[in-house]
Amino acid sequence: PVVCADAAHADRLALALLENRRLAWPGLRVEVPTGLATRFRFPPIRDGPADVSVLGLGADEGLDGDPARLLRCRELLLVATGAKRADALHAALTGPVDPAAPASLLRAHPRLTVLCDPPSATRLPGAAHRAGDHVAIVLGHRWSGISAEHRISHESFERLHRAERLVRRKPTRAVLLTGYSATGGLSEAEQMALAWRDPAVPFLLEVAGRDTAENATRSLALLLALGGVHRVSVVTSAWHVRAPWFFAPYGRYGLEVTVRREWRGGAFARMLADELRKAPRAPAQRRQAWAAVR
Repeated sequence: PVVCADAAHADRLALALLENRRLAWPGLRVEVPTGLATRFRFPPIRDGPADVSVLGLGADEGLDGDPARLLRCRELLLVATGAKRADALHAALTGPVDPAAPASLLRAHPRLTVLCDPPSATRLPGAAHRAGDHVAIVLGHRWSGISAEHRISHESFERLHRAERLVRRKPTRAVLLTGYSATGGLSEAEQMALAWRDPAVPFLLEVAGRDTAENATRSLALLLALGGVHRVSVVTSAWHVRAPWFFAPYGRYGLEVTVRREWRGGAFARMLADELRKAPRAPAQRRQAWAAVR
């Protein structure tokens, strides 16, 4: 699970994720059960599956319905806060898959994101990561024109491997995977999530950013909602010389940013030449991206 600073930040992060999805998918259909209605205000869905369902662990918070209906959603957000949820969260994430623990059935969903606060996470392993103030952001990169799908490139996989090496050395609260989809299929972030290999470090998906400037601004909302984050590592390719420029404004929010560069990947000279060609437009891109979220 992604452990937020406190219960209020868990709610804020859930709402920030929903806002990110709304930017990515116009007409987003969100389902929130009665037990959470006072915290997440969305109109009820009366026909067909939701795009995103927000659930809690209480009996009145959505887990007493049809699990198949939940599994049809594109994405599930499970929110657990308070010490009274510690046993249920432990059973949901570490116990056997059992109908007696309905939340454990949701582990079959490929886009399940679990958000909790420290009291609800007391029975879970990985305390060192929960106490950290570091988050890694992995920037997605796609092949252009290689297929009808919005397919990530070798650059994305090498960046993922660089992030995996990083989190083994540095306690990391979460890894933020970024990148959108122009085709309606799996986003760059979702494709990278399928390849993430470190089960000790949870990931969050930023799926609305269409370029690096928007990845920076739209990731910031998730970092601030998480709470307690002070250090950010941006993982990208060595040729990606514009990346520090786009993330420089993070310092205004008390965030210390370090760019971690991966040298392995595609044709370095060609990628660098393309970066330098795009560099004159970087200031305007950054202004537009920040103006859109201000």
